[in-house]
Amino acid sequence: MKAVFCEIAGKKYPLVYSAGAISRMTSLFGGYENIQKYMTNIDGMIEHICEVAAAMIDQGCKYMNLTGEEKPENAAVDEDGKWVPLTVQEIEVFATDVGELARAIGEAFAQPSAVQVKTKESKNA
Repeated sequence: MKAVFCEIAGKKYPLVYSAGAISRMTSLFGGYENIQKYMTNIDGMIEHICEVAAAMIDQGCKYMNLTGEEKPENAAVDEDGKWVPLTVQEIEVFATDVGELARAIGEAFAQPSAVQVKTKESKNA
């Protein structure tokens, strides 16, 4: 798993597409199969993007706090270095580039399907 970062109000937030994010989104949208429908429906699209971003940022902050991965410049951390997620309302107020937020969400959705394979050269080759 890898976090994807988005910038909101000058701070970088991690987005992670995890089981926790999926669970939150399915309860928001009434099932996994409805996520794409809501995300592409122009009516309420910005609201839905903010809701999905909040779920993925929450999971991203938990992931980064648990793994201790390196923090980028302008990371959204508190004085103890812990990642601090945003609420839906904070995202609605502070996010000014919804297109960039949607792009980051799409990139985070793609992360679980990206498989990295490390191989060793065979001695017999």
